[in-house]
Amino acid sequence: MRGGRELSGRICIGGSKNATLPILAACLLTSEQVILHNLAEVTDTAVMLDILAALGCTVSEDTVTAAQVKTNVPEDLARRMRASIVLLGPLLARTGEVRLPKPGGDDIGDRRVEQHIGGLRRMGAEIEETQTEIIGQARRLHGARIVLDMPPVTGTENLMMAATLADGRNEIINAAREPHVQDLAKLLNALGANVIGAGTQEIVVQGVVELHGGEHTVISDYLEAGTYAMAVAAAGGAVHLECSPPDALPMRLLKPADARVAIGRG
Repeated sequence: MRGGRELSGRICIGGSKNATLPILAACLLTSEQVILHNLAEVTDTAVMLDILAALGCTVSEDTVTAAQVKTNVPEDLARRMRASIVLLGPLLARTGEVRLPKPGGDDIGDRRVEQHIGGLRRMGAEIEETQTEIIGQARRLHGARIVLDMPPVTGTENLMMAATLADGRNEIINAAREPHVQDLAKLLNALGANVIGAGTQEIVVQGVVELHGGEHTVISDYLEAGTYAMAVAAAGGAVHLECSPPDALPMRLLKPADARVAIGRG
């Protein structure tokens, strides 16, 4: 490989993986068809779609219909990625029960799930955690005030999804504020949920009886966009990042005068 060349050209930023996976899990909350655009083209997306199919959903290239839902998540699929934990809240809310193998994925040690479980217990769920799986039951979840001791992204997403079908008002305090949490809230509201405050430290969800179908476009991956922007800053040149809204990179980038990065939808 020979360096010393400036970067130039146009590139379309793909869909956010961190938004795609919980959004796919949220399709379990409704029996009607959900149409999704700009899903992340990564292995974890394919695994999540396989899990949804195994749970009884009808899955095509860009639609998911969860008319009938099973409650046992297949162990071989769940252990292939950490993000399978986001199935916990939707399955409990929709079916009243869930059996989820402890998620697998990257080898960086155990991830905390007690905030997921503690929050769901406050909403009325009975959850047993064993060495190998998480087993939950709930006749119907109810409103609660849940104060998280840290702002966990998947924990916030799980509780937000569970709260959409709970009785009454749920308050999630010290919630995660990431763009993919906000994108999940946009999808849920498009399906008929009542989620307020995503992107702030307090998310309020007023439960509804049921959700309907809908359509949603997953946000572009701001991490991918930032990576290309930093590459141009390091190497110099001019690159147009397409398919990415300007507010995807709200921070000011420090770059040399000979590096230019343009961000736009097309």
